Amino acid sequence: MQELENYSKKITELNLFKKMHAPIFRKLEKLEAEAEQAKQELKEKIKQTKTSAENEIAKATYVERYSQYYDWEEFDKVAKPKEKESLKNAGGIKTEIDKKVFEVLVDEEIISKETKQKVFKEKFLNSSVIIKDKL
Repeated sequence: MQELENYSKKITELNLFKKMHAPIFRKLEKLEAEAEQAKQELKEKIKQTKTSAENEIAKATYVERYSQYYDWEEFDKVAKPKEKESLKNAGGIKTEIDKKVFEVLVDEEIISKETKQKVFKEKFLNSSVIIKDKL
């Protein structure tokens, strides 16, 4: 069968090439592992210092992610009865305040901007480091 012969020839060629250049492949694997280790160390340092760093070869950027929401407990304390009733009637109360519904009611001036400012919260989710090679 021609296809089997062709496949066998290519596999033999590939294995011979790998054997002839084994030291290069080992060196490449070693360099890749060392580069990955250095990348992980850089990520950890950037996270510890919470700063970004850059040179002519690479750029490491520190990023923090937050979740923004309106705090129901705070809203319950500071909102006027009319604001509470409007949010409830608009379907904006679930296990937490529906952000879109809440903002619509603020835009319509049913919920005051003062109330909005008092109940707006941000919750830290996580931080990450983005590393980009410039080469």
